[in-house]
Amino acid sequence: MTATPDPEAAEPPQPGTLARMVDRAGFADLRGLFAHRDFTLFVLGHAPNVVGVWMSRTCWAWVGWELTHSPLWLGLLAAADTVPTILLGPLGGAIADIGNRRRLAFLAQLGTTSTVALLAVLIAMGLIDIWGLFALVLIRGIIFSVWQPVRLAYMPSLVGPRQIPTAIALNSSMFNLAMVIGPAIAGVLIDRWGAASGFGATAASGVVMLFMLAAIRPDLPRGDRKTGVRDVLRDTMEGLRLGFSHPGIRATLGLLLVFGACLRPVEELSAAYAELVFGLGIHGLSLILVARGLGSVVGAVWLTRRGNRAGTVRLMLLAGLGAGFGVLAFTLVDDFTLALALLAFTGFCLTNCGTGIQQALQQSVEDRRRGRVLALFGIIVRNAPTLGAIVVGGLAGWAGLRLPLGLGAAIGIAVFAWALLHWRTLERRLEPPTHAPAAVPEPIC
Repeated sequence: MTATPDPEAAEPPQPGTLARMVDRAGFADLRGLFAHRDFTLFVLGHAPNVVGVWMSRTCWAWVGWELTHSPLWLGLLAAADTVPTILLGPLGGAIADIGNRRRLAFLAQLGTTSTVALLAVLIAMGLIDIWGLFALVLIRGIIFSVWQPVRLAYMPSLVGPRQIPTAIALNSSMFNLAMVIGPAIAGVLIDRWGAASGFGATAASGVVMLFMLAAIRPDLPRGDRKTGVRDVLRDTMEGLRLGFSHPGIRATLGLLLVFGACLRPVEELSAAYAELVFGLGIHGLSLILVARGLGSVVGAVWLTRRGNRAGTVRLMLLAGLGAGFGVLAFTLVDDFTLALALLAFTGFCLTNCGTGIQQALQQSVEDRRRGRVLALFGIIVRNAPTLGAIVVGGLAGWAGLRLPLGLGAAIGIAVFAWALLHWRTLERRLEPPTHAPAAVPEPIC
């Protein structure tokens, strides 16, 4: 009698041609991520949505300029977009830890998409003024202060604990690609069909995200927790205490503050640098943005290939040190071609440092507190570069741009060099040998 083959004993299927190509290219860890159905759906929605975020920022800045021709109003619009994260970010993080993250993500995305769609309609009908634009950008900023910690905390729960670093690196790749692609698409749409078309395309990208979130399986319960106002406020304060009392998290957030305020203003002030230092105007700015963007994309792709390997802390410190030297050298050169090469190197290092900091924070905190810690991360990462740009811009009035940018780079070099001398201590506090809490289950594929 012929024995019936045991399906459990059968050899596992070999990867197909495309999968083998992905493995040979060094992206085996990335292929493992997309074995998770819900994570794949999230990425399919998030990729166009993050492009839309950058498109919308370009569009409202252009509309604000067209309505007022006032640099002050551009600053006020930027403040309306970012300041709510300072005031409401910790509260948003507490809500992300208490509530159903999938439902919160859907509601926050619905709010931002509706706001952008309303902007598209009002602009198309000629009914917008600067106060209406300011109000809608402020509303979007308030909603985003919840969306950001929810998104940052939700993504790791869709993969296994060991795959979190690769997931964060992939997210960084999408962010940096969108930072280059989004404004470029917005510029074409504004030029051909007006700002309303840019906001309309942004709203369409938001709708894609909504469909993908709706298709994701509901959250698994994270334990019985009360969700009253008092509980939210208590957890908000607990998140702030954790950020300031945990030695590893406190030190890493301090490094993030130096990283943002001292090293990233070179990005915020690219337009002024292209005009005042190199005298090249919009052409020079375009090349600067492309060079920095290419370096950032290469850095993000390299991190994705790196996958889940040890040494995140040392890597982020070395990258921060490299970014400091890159910015310092950029301020010292007069040759534009060499400056572009230095900016590409700086973009590579900035991406590795910023993503490494996020990876370290993600892995150092348990899932039930992740939203609150990442809310603090979001506050600093969105506002520190603006703060640094304000200081540099103020000093540039009497010292020019080179000196204050160089001084900021020197401070960054000193801080990251000091931290690199103590990297083992920081690693022990942020990268415990076992960090796979039961609260982050492996999804069933």
